[in-house]
Amino acid sequence: QIRACTGSSVCALGITDADFNTIILADLARMEGTAGQKAALLTQLNTLATAVNGVVVNVGADARVAAANTQADTSFECPFAKNLVAASIKGIVDAYRDVNPIQYVVVVGNDNVIPFFRHPDNALLANEQNYVPPVRDNTASQASLKFGYVLGQDAYGSSVSISYKVNVFPIPALPVGRLVETPTEVIGMINAFLATGDGVVDTPTSSLVTGYDFLEDAANAVQTELVAGLGSTATATDTLIAPRDASPLDPQAWTANQLRAALLTNRHDLIYLAGHFSASSTLAADYTTRMLANELTASSVNLVNSIVYSA
Repeated sequence: QIRACTGSSVCALGITDADFNTIILADLARMEGTAGQKAALLTQLNTLATAVNGVVVNVGADARVAAANTQADTSFECPFAKNLVAASIKGIVDAYRDVNPIQYVVVVGNDNVIPFFRHPDNALLANEQNYVPPVRDNTASQASLKFGYVLGQDAYGSSVSISYKVNVFPIPALPVGRLVETPTEVIGMINAFLATGDGVVDTPTSSLVTGYDFLEDAANAVQTELVAGLGSTATATDTLIAPRDASPLDPQAWTANQLRAALLTNRHDLIYLAGHFSASSTLAADYTTRMLANELTASSVNLVNSIVYSA
């Protein structure tokens, strides 16, 4: 059923040709949080939609999505059940794209709210089945890992897929972003975006680049580009780059404490982090010490609208 969407309210499946540029996919009923937190999130989602000429779509109100979610919730051991949910939601995106000049897709919530697509991992080396992060048993996430599936969301913004052997590869067309995880965290991200000028961050003046092992050459190349790009406006162009042939015992092999001093003490507008990571930590160049993710979240460093990227 197709119904018109009025104002900035959350639509059930309100597909209308209102020249929307952004579609924001939400299912607040499946998000964790209190009724008050979700109401506050809805308010900010509508504010965001107004700012980006977008529409907030309550995909959970669609009967097909609801039925697929019911099946997936009771069949957590079946990765394909999540694909059926994702495919149903993609159908909504496609319907909006048919009648609107959609340029951006924004997903609100984690995999339990708006699922990633599951793609079988055909790699013979370091298959997803061998990845053992701290994921609960008897969950859809655990099932995807154990059966060797990787997660992706490019399909939400794609219109063409290529079938190859036992896999289907969506060809990215529209950028797909995800706001996670709690209502408070999502509101924080929205507020950070709204604080910019039409989504454009202030001109950066500082950078941090890290790297070692086989990522040394990439780190050096990125550092060269950032120094050239920042030019005379740079206040800091800091690096932690260990030579590829340096032993972990070499003084040039930086430690987790050195990373903490660089990352958690001062703000950097542009941050390139290259190294070995696990689900909740990063391994320093000395191959011995680690920095944990909760150290970053607990720090007082201001990274609002910093751009953090990696290989």
